[in-house]
Amino acid sequence: MTAGPFYIVLACDEAYLRPTAVTIRSITAQPWSSPPTIMVMHSGLPDNRVAMLRNWVGPVEMVRVAPIKGSGRAVGARGARHVSEAMYLKIAVPDHSPGDAEKVLYLDSDTLVTGPVEELFTTDLAGKCLGAVQDRFVNGTHLPEIERSDTGYFNSGVLLFDVEAARRHGLGERTLAYAERKYGTLPYPDQDALNVAAADCWTPLESRWNRMLGEGIKARGSAEQHNEMSGARIIHLPGPTKPWSDDFPAGPILDEYMKHSASIPDPKR
Repeated sequence: MTAGPFYIVLACDEAYLRPTAVTIRSITAQPWSSPPTIMVMHSGLPDNRVAMLRNWVGPVEMVRVAPIKGSGRAVGARGARHVSEAMYLKIAVPDHSPGDAEKVLYLDSDTLVTGPVEELFTTDLAGKCLGAVQDRFVNGTHLPEIERSDTGYFNSGVLLFDVEAARRHGLGERTLAYAERKYGTLPYPDQDALNVAAADCWTPLESRWNRMLGEGIKARGSAEQHNEMSGARIIHLPGPTKPWSDDFPAGPILDEYMKHSASIPDPKR
C-alpha cells in the first residue's frame, strides 16, 4: 500500500503540550511504509516549549500560524466549554500544507492512534474537501444551514483533508466568515463553522477512524472500554474527562495512554 508522503498535523498550545506529545508517540508507534511527516501548528509557542516537545518526540515540523483571533475575525464563542485558540488552527491546515501534500490528516490532541492508519490515506474522497466521521453525540440540528445537507454533521477531531479540493472550495475563508458572523452563538465553534463551510463537501468515514467515547467513559468498566476500542484505529476523548485527568477511569484506554506517556520524561496523568 503506497499513498505517501504522509502528512499528519496537530495543533498545540502550552496547556496541551504533553497530550500532543502522547498523541505523536501513538502515531509513530504504528507501522509505516515510510515515516510520516508530523507537523505541529501553533500561534506562538515559546522556544523553550518547542525544544521540550522535540526532546519528547523527536523531529517535528513546527508551523507558526498568526493567531486567528488576532486576525480581525472573532471566532470564539462566549460561554462555550473547552474553547481554546489552538482548536481553531485546524481551519488553517489546507492553506499551510506542503506543496506536495495531496491529503493531510489532522488529529486533535485528545486522540490516541491504536492501530495502523496508513490505509486511511488511500481513501477516495471523491473530490470533496475532507473526510470525517459522523459525530456520535451531536446531530447538528442546531445549525439550520445544514438541514438540507445529504451527509449530516461530522466531528472535527479527526479530519482527512484533500488539500487541493479544500483550497478550491475556499474552506478556510468560508469557515472563518461563518464563525465571525455567528460569534457567541455556536456551542461547538470550530466544529459548527467547519460543518457549515463543508456542507455537502465532505465524505463520511468509518467510525474506526474516530471512535468517540466522550463523557460516557466514566460509566464504562474495563470490559466495556475494551469493546468500545475493538476495531478502532483512532480513539477520541472529547469533553472534559481526559486520560491525564485524576477522574479518568482505570481500564485499557488509560493503559494505552500511559504506555505512551511513560516514554516521555517526568510522566504525569
